[in-house]
Amino acid sequence: MVRRALILAAVAGALVFAVAQASGSGQRKEQGCHPIPSSSKHWDAVFFHVTSKSQSIAYVRKLQHIGFTDIQLEKDACDDLEIGFTGVDSPDRRTAIAQEAMQGGRTVSFEPPDLQKGSRPGIVKAVFGTLPTLSRANTLQLDMAWHGFREGSDIERLGLHSWRVIVYNLPVSSESSFAAEATAVGYNVTFVPQ
Repeated sequence: MVRRALILAAVAGALVFAVAQASGSGQRKEQGCHPIPSSSKHWDAVFFHVTSKSQSIAYVRKLQHIGFTDIQLEKDACDDLEIGFTGVDSPDRRTAIAQEAMQGGRTVSFEPPDLQKGSRPGIVKAVFGTLPTLSRANTLQLDMAWHGFREGSDIERLGLHSWRVIVYNLPVSSESSFAAEATAVGYNVTFVPQ
């Protein structure tokens, strides 16, 4: 009787393992998800990052309620949709949009065009954190923007459970002053080549 129970347990365990492997195959495919390059030459105002169009509906409504009506969805990766709009190329316009968003109880970050994200001598990016979900990375990016770290901000998908929140285009010479400014509001940043 005990032997039969052990055999049944072993068979059940093998079935559970097989099912887990089969259901994980989609996850293995998802690991191959790469960033989708953008040919736009314009800065983006980014309010939220979500993983699906259905998630975006409530966020879009919140933004429309405070007066942002030209909201678009931009696919950054297979599981990363940005909610915002493009064409905010002047610093004055970005400042005005940030003020308008904050008056409505929201915050916004500004992502540079892909052309300005490339590697250049003497330029680094600040890493504010690497998190296991897009939702947690989005929360960090929103908090950073609320504290003034909105210019050049982005979320990079590194892997299935790895999202890095960064700020682009920092001169190496400004690392210590930028780190001190971030530390003053509770962030511990590191720097990596851009």
